[in-house]
Amino acid sequence: MKLGLGVAAALLLCGALACGTPPATPAADLRPSVEQRAADRGGDSARDRGAEARRDGPGYGPPYPILLAHGFFGFEKIGPVDYWWKLKPALQSAGHEVYITTVNPFQSSAVRGEQLLAQVKTILAQSGSAKVNLIAHSQGGLDARYVAAKIPDRIGAVVTVASPHLGARIADVILGRAPGFSIALATAFAALVGRPVWGQISDDPDLKASLESISTAGATAFNAAYPDPPEVRIYSLAGRSNGQLAASECFAPKAPPFVRAFDGVKDPIDPMLFLIAQILNESLTSPVPNDGMVQVASTKWGTWLGCIPADHMDEIGQLLGDGPGSGNSFDHLTFYKDLAAFLVSQGY
Repeated sequence: MKLGLGVAAALLLCGALACGTPPATPAADLRPSVEQRAADRGGDSARDRGAEARRDGPGYGPPYPILLAHGFFGFEKIGPVDYWWKLKPALQSAGHEVYITTVNPFQSSAVRGEQLLAQVKTILAQSGSAKVNLIAHSQGGLDARYVAAKIPDRIGAVVTVASPHLGARIADVILGRAPGFSIALATAFAALVGRPVWGQISDDPDLKASLESISTAGATAFNAAYPDPPEVRIYSLAGRSNGQLAASECFAPKAPPFVRAFDGVKDPIDPMLFLIAQILNESLTSPVPNDGMVQVASTKWGTWLGCIPADHMDEIGQLLGDGPGSGNSFDHLTFYKDLAAFLVSQGY
């Protein structure tokens, strides 16, 4: 069941206002104890003590810790609301070492990427791992690619979910570089990013920097400035919603079984994303597949793994873990556990 627009707006407003400042410096020790890692996995600590012994060396190998990188207007936790809804304990229960990173919710991908880089270095030093894997949502995928470009020898794999690698059309529209702008759209977008009035967006330099960064021109410049290192494997996925199957656009020869299983499943768009989705459709007769924020075509980067039946909120279990909608069996916790298992199977 989708939550109502009013509830969604209130929660996101709280999140944006509480997270409008740069992230705090990571804690002095982010590494779970041996006993805690064993408890998280629900088993004996012998395996973890073996890993602990290897930490005295140059860095232990796979499976690597998983770092979750949030997207545009993201946060870690606001009161009872997790950005990655209940995902960390779900992955830990499946045996994975997991960290949640936080960067400025509104800034360019280069600024956010530098903030993420600092946290990755801290986690690498404290975990003892030779590398880490990054799973990123939305703009977080660009941040993660920035990190991979800076320290390719310390990154195992990057997985991006609904990231605008080729730019976000909604940013082009809001910035006046593509048709479709209206007061109704401006009001809907302002509510989505926690701004009660449109003027607070146009006057916010950090938010404008973020929009510039994920615009078509900004993404093109970013891709040229931070090319992908060949030694880092980058995977990408998209969400598709608004009742679209998008069979041709979502076709992926290398799609794993847990993605292909949803090929015939449709997703109803969250009411909060409905108006933006219609702008992204571009056409009534031949709508462009999207998740209510990012068009599918823009998300394809590196090794393309296909689409999941989820809008931009469903992809992270929002809001408050509500289901993706009638007739949709997608579950974000199961999806990410399958994704983490896939990374392990690929040697990461």
